[in-house]
Amino acid sequence: TLDALPLAAVITNVQGDWLCCHGGISEQFNLVGDIEHVDRFEEPQDNSLTMDILWSDPIPEDNQYQQFQRNKDRGCGVMFGYTALTNFLRNNNLISLVRAHEVKMTGYEEHWYKQWNTNTTSTTPPCITIFSAPNYCDTHANSGAYLKIDYDLYTIHQFGWVDHPYVLPKHQNTFAFSISFVLENVVHFLINCMEALSTVEVIEEEKEESLNVNQTFVPLRQRIRAANEKMLTLKDAKKRNVEALQKPKIEAGKPWFESVKEMDKENEKLVK
Repeated sequence: TLDALPLAAVITNVQGDWLCCHGGISEQFNLVGDIEHVDRFEEPQDNSLTMDILWSDPIPEDNQYQQFQRNKDRGCGVMFGYTALTNFLRNNNLISLVRAHEVKMTGYEEHWYKQWNTNTTSTTPPCITIFSAPNYCDTHANSGAYLKIDYDLYTIHQFGWVDHPYVLPKHQNTFAFSISFVLENVVHFLINCMEALSTVEVIEEEKEESLNVNQTFVPLRQRIRAANEKMLTLKDAKKRNVEALQKPKIEAGKPWFESVKEMDKENEKLVK
């Protein structure tokens, strides 16, 4: 199960040791060895080391505070800055933190922290974000990427996406999705038939039938009215299905990727 997957890994080449995890670091995460004390075979608990490793994010490089701060966008984990990160790397003799978790337009981001990093000779950024899901959620139109760590260097490889087999909203099967479209037209056809039969002869016949006390009779006009109400219900269902197929509406003049990422913020709070 997912509860048995490792929380992190350390990869070593001649450049040094790289720590790889999904999210990042926190105040609770001082030494790489702290992971060995985590009960991995349970769901992540609020404010736990597991939650921080899975769901933390880097503080934007233009932010003046570069320690740790609350992760408001996620609602869990923390945000870590350059100062906090470099202290962690130095204390653990690491050269870089490789993490995922954040969609990037190019599939990756090298966090050089140029505003804060005075080491101009370094060939490795303190943090690298690698996002390997291209066209995230079928909306972001982003590239995917993966990191390859060789004997004495690292390289980042990008890739695009291909169209996958079409999936209906909420993974409905074709019959369940199309039934409202079919029934609406069937009901519309029946209404037209009943209206065509609504003549004087039919009405007289219904009057005669209504004299039979042993027969329960529903007037034709009442049946037409009920059919119309059913058709309106089916139209609502069809409208919902059509809306589910439409792409999100983007504000004119705003970049697609930034717009979709902004719209996805509420979903990012559902990690728990």
